Amino acid sequence: MSTDNGNETSNETTNSEDYDAHQILQIISLLGIIVVGVILNCTVLLVFFGSRVVRNTRSNFCIINLVICDMIFLAIVIPMSFISVAAPRSEVAYTVTQGPLCQMTGFLSVLVCTASSLTLACIAVERYIAAVHPLHYVRMFKQRQCLAVLTICWVWAALTAIPPLLPSKPASFIYHPGTKRCSPSLKSDCWYFWYCVLMGYGIPLPIMTVCYVKITIVIRNHRRKVFGIKTRTATKTTTVLQATATLPQGRSPTDYPQVQKGSGIFHTPIMVTPTGTESHIFTNQIPTKDANRPQVQIAKRGKLVDF
Repeated sequence: MSTDNGNETSNETTNSEDYDAHQILQIISLLGIIVVGVILNCTVLLVFFGSRVVRNTRSNFCIINLVICDMIFLAIVIPMSFISVAAPRSEVAYTVTQGPLCQMTGFLSVLVCTASSLTLACIAVERYIAAVHPLHYVRMFKQRQCLAVLTICWVWAALTAIPPLLPSKPASFIYHPGTKRCSPSLKSDCWYFWYCVLMGYGIPLPIMTVCYVKITIVIRNHRRKVFGIKTRTATKTTTVLQATATLPQGRSPTDYPQVQKGSGIFHTPIMVTPTGTESHIFTNQIPTKDANRPQVQIAKRGKLVDF
């Protein structure tokens, strides 16, 4: 009897969960992600539904769509990973890693990841049209159009994630110990793995890259037009300002402080009238970067005026 009791005690000890430091760190990290993610996403929802101005902004519908994707991931996918880490030998963990729950979490994981990347691509296109074609922005991005585009994103994501759930089972989701969740496998279902990569990242990422590169080019071009910046060596080029002025009788250019030595303004006499007045060409060379600043003052007909 004592031997049997000892064996039962040892079996209970063996079946109990022994957490090492790495496993404890994973549990704490998953709990932190769930708690922080839910709080932040709920804050975004409160701001959205609490402000009419925010609700009327068309681009914010894409932000809310990202929040919905995050909430689904935080409420279903990550808790399943938490169970597989916290209780790996339990029956629930077996169902999560091998049973129907594995297929469900794999489907939701691919669904929300694809929908999130497509939503980010929509935000990039929206910013591109706002920056490059602002006159067409209001016409193209009405509330109905935004909702239609987001609906297409979800249909696209569903078509990406649904093959493993079809009756013919052309592919399946497999639990990966490294990521602690079910997802497509490169070894067992190579075609479906690359199909997910293409639909979820291969198409949205180039769209985002092209849009943001074009936005950067347009902004740089507008900046050059506004501030007159042509090249990086613009400080070495100069702008020549010239004006012809006739000075009163008995006055010389050096009588004016703006034309004295060291002012940078040069004068060249061109004509002396019979009455004794002189006509001069006043020349000022200033760096191109300073050409947009208030211009220098020169003597013109005995008065100081902006040139």
